[in-house]
Amino acid sequence: MWSASLTAAGEHYLAVGDYPPDVTSKARPTGNTGDDQMPSTDKRPQASSAAAPLAPAVEPVKIYRTARELVAAVVEAGGALMVQRVRPGAEDWHYSRLVESANRGQMLPAGKQLVTRVVTWPGMSIWMSDKEIIPGADVTLRPVPVPSRVSKYHTVAITFRNLHRPDLAKGLLPRATRIVHAVATEAERRGYAVSMRGDVSGYVDSRTRRRNRSLIITVNGHPQQVRIYEEGFSSSKPSGRLRIDVNENYAPDYRKANWADRKSWTLDDKLPEVLREVETQAAEAEHRKRQRERQEQQKRERWEAAMAQAKLDLAEHHRAEILRAQANRWFEVHRLNEYINAMEAAAGLLQDPVEAEEAHLWLAWARQYTAKLNPLNGHLALPEAPEAKPDALRPFLKGWSPYGPSGHH
Repeated sequence: MWSASLTAAGEHYLAVGDYPPDVTSKARPTGNTGDDQMPSTDKRPQASSAAAPLAPAVEPVKIYRTARELVAAVVEAGGALMVQRVRPGAEDWHYSRLVESANRGQMLPAGKQLVTRVVTWPGMSIWMSDKEIIPGADVTLRPVPVPSRVSKYHTVAITFRNLHRPDLAKGLLPRATRIVHAVATEAERRGYAVSMRGDVSGYVDSRTRRRNRSLIITVNGHPQQVRIYEEGFSSSKPSGRLRIDVNENYAPDYRKANWADRKSWTLDDKLPEVLREVETQAAEAEHRKRQRERQEQQKRERWEAAMAQAKLDLAEHHRAEILRAQANRWFEVHRLNEYINAMEAAAGLLQDPVEAEEAHLWLAWARQYTAKLNPLNGHLALPEAPEAKPDALRPFLKGWSPYGPSGHH
């Protein structure tokens, strides 16, 4: 029976990729050296007897883990920093959260904020920019006293207490009602209108698609939503801590707009900050309103200027068309007169009196016709501007609508 086994040289080859030095070249397989030999089927990479060069050391990518660390790096870099995202998408959120935390946590110099921009993979640019100065947004903290006992609740506090509240444990309701009473009372004292959004069933918020039972504080015509609820109420183990959000889903990312009970403070302690945020966001809303009004006014002024210019351009175009038409008629008269003169010379050679009479009649009509056709025989004056109808103005408005600044083109 045929059998095979590895030799010591073969075991050495499999271990290191080469034969031991005491094996002569004649004893080693040489591969396919003739047509009668089968080609080698071994696809394993052959190790080189020379040591492979070491790969150059790769410097690890710096990932900033905390907001303070990121702010320090931006400041040290002179106000602008390029970071690298490690994973597509994931690191975008990582740095966006750090920037949001830095802006909200007031870790930056006064009047500054961090801004991000995603650039070509894997980069992200983070830089420090000036905050826009908004009149009335620099609001000072004023106390909001919370009574331990209330003899007569504010009407919105009563409404709050009577609403069906799946977002608030029954044991937290008395304290939450006192907080609503305190906020509503202080807001009215400052001259703001206060109401409660929601009824027995609760108002369905069109954005979040859930029951919305929020305190509405209207400052200078700008309603601000203040929602108080139990933090983590939707989880299997609610926290037992009260939380307040100001304009949930619409708060700026560079400033804190929600507060909750913590070991170091209670929500009662944070009510001055809550009302300050309400006043600040109302001032920002007023600023945005005035900006929109200015932009709309500027847009209307540009449209009115475009309309005035379009009417001038329409009149110029109309008069230029008339001028070209008159010049064409004048050249036509000259061409016709040359022919009439030649026709008159030919008619003078006619011997037949009847033919001569017919020719003279034709010549008389031709001269009368060219006299009427000649624009110089008419009234020479600046033509009136045409009626500025929308369709007539449209070609001269350069993209504006003839119906208004926001009209259809």
